[in-house]
Amino acid sequence: MSDTTNKTNRGQASYFNDSGSLGHISHLEHERYRTLIESTEDWLWEVDDKMIYTYVSPQVEKILSYSPDEVIGTSPFDYMPQDEGQRIAETCKEIVKTRRDLHLIENINLHKKGHKVHIETSGKALYNDQGKFCGYRGVDRDICDRKIRQDESKIFTETMRQISEAALYLDAKGKIIYVNQTFFYLFGYTSEEILHKPISILSCPKMAGISNPKETLKALNETGFWEGKTCRVTKAGKRLKVYLRARAVYEDDGKIKGYVGSYHDLNRHNQDEKRLRKTLKATIQAIANTIEKRDPYTFGHVYRVAQLSLEIAKEMGMSKDFLRGLEMGSLIHDIGKIYIPAEILNRPGKLSDDEMGMKTHSEVGFDIVKDIDFPWPIKEMIRQHHERLDGSGYPDGLMDKEILPEAKIIAVADVMEAMSSHRPYRPALDPELALGELSGTKNTRYDAEVVDICDYLHRKKEFTFA
Repeated sequence: MSDTTNKTNRGQASYFNDSGSLGHISHLEHERYRTLIESTEDWLWEVDDKMIYTYVSPQVEKILSYSPDEVIGTSPFDYMPQDEGQRIAETCKEIVKTRRDLHLIENINLHKKGHKVHIETSGKALYNDQGKFCGYRGVDRDICDRKIRQDESKIFTETMRQISEAALYLDAKGKIIYVNQTFFYLFGYTSEEILHKPISILSCPKMAGISNPKETLKALNETGFWEGKTCRVTKAGKRLKVYLRARAVYEDDGKIKGYVGSYHDLNRHNQDEKRLRKTLKATIQAIANTIEKRDPYTFGHVYRVAQLSLEIAKEMGMSKDFLRGLEMGSLIHDIGKIYIPAEILNRPGKLSDDEMGMKTHSEVGFDIVKDIDFPWPIKEMIRQHHERLDGSGYPDGLMDKEILPEAKIIAVADVMEAMSSHRPYRPALDPELALGELSGTKNTRYDAEVVDICDYLHRKKEFTFA
């Protein structure tokens, strides 16, 4: 197809009538339609009967970074990963056979820079004046944000389903909107019996020193947070001693839109404590998996860092509780990288000023978990794992004694793993080079005891990453 034909098709495509022929429009209408097309967030297109683009709107550049000129004459399947392209091609083949419309087909396209873009495709079959099928006219919509929200919702639902505390969410009027599986087990209600009921349904008879739901809501409206021992009643009328943590949830304008809370059964404290620790570990591992899957080039990094960190801490004679906290912290020490584009994470060479934002990942990670009440200093481990003894680290430029022991251990394990593992821009380096780098800067950048133990593990105990 010639460039002239391409340009003609691009200019005319928005003004075809349902039969596929060019309608008669005035200059004013022409401008109106052009403005309408260019103002929408969606990518409008037309393909011929061979599924080749004959028209694309300018929005393709915003979504995939390709210009309309680059896309005209190509196929939609050219912009998909190979397996995805074959799957969607087979789906479309069956639809085209029967001349059916394309309806909300989810597919994955590759951005010009290489990352995946989730697209939702719809289209209507076109016919010429003789009634002959001549292609499709349709729209592609970027649904990346929707997919992220769906994934977040799945993670939230799964996490709430697994936690050992009875969790619930109330609307601004104090009606119960959501409860998790543990709530049903603890209080004995079914969803039909408890959802959309006022929180007062759980009220115990008036007891001195015990906050009832009405009083708790009043405190939440005043301070935004409440926690403490209290009493609630089950469906069977049994009084239940619980520890309640509750927090108000706010709209952007500062108005309260609801309340979230959790009940811990104090009668089963010891058993629940074990279950809580197990669930916390599973949640931490789920977060670690999320980070790792986002960046396949460094898949396994946090697990290997955790492995080496624990071995170092054991050689140092640290307590079991210290080891538990260190394992949790090392598994999510890079959680802040979830906000950094993958192309920057794996970019070789020196970063530009704009890309130096990658250095903020320890601060971002701290902000993500700062409101979580961990039984260990995990928040500080995340924030400090790039600090150095001489104050040359980031984000706070801490000196030797200001840095947590756990962060000092993770810092050494992090460097050792990174240097001795494969990266997209270089092969794995000899562990001797990593050990040399660490030994040459111990007492200035890295803790000498930690470095010496790391060296001992590799040379004497023949440590290898799993």
